[in-house]
Amino acid sequence: MTLQHLCPNFTYASVISRPANEPASWTGATGYVQDLWQQGAIDEAWSFHPTPADTHVFLCDAPAMIDSAVEMLRQEGFKEHTKKEAGQIHVERYW
Repeated sequence: MTLQHLCPNFTYASVISRPANEPASWTGATGYVQDLWQQGAIDEAWSFHPTPADTHVFLCDAPAMIDSAVEMLRQEGFKEHTKKEAGQIHVERYW
């Protein structure tokens, strides 16, 4: 059972930027998550436009992508969650 089945308010959207580099064929979303967000693909997939009042965003990727996505989300009123201040953006930077 997946988290989406256990938590009806949870939605997971996986996006990869280089499907040709994957060991198995990929049929999911491709590109950069911030581009998909700005193009309305997330709104369409979820049937609503996510806002800080109703959405927490979890990002996991290389620092450059995280920084770009966080900046885009900040422009829509989201705040990055820190130990000192609660926010709606949660990140894991790796590379």
